[in-house]
Amino acid sequence: MPRSRASSAAKAAKDGPRTCAEPGCETRLSVYNDAEHCSLHNPAVLLRTRGRHIA
Repeated sequence: MPRSRASSAAKAAKDGPRTCAEPGCETRLSVYNDAEHCSLHNPAVLLRTRGRHIA
């Protein structure tokens, strides 16, 4: 379950800046980013397409 923005901001203020969980990546994550990885290392999510033929 995603955290609310208020709790994310409070946690960031208390614990300091978060970084990407990928080894070797030093990207700082925004307080509004609930993911553990930056946008480059965040696993892709394939959406289900209904009613269309994908070529």
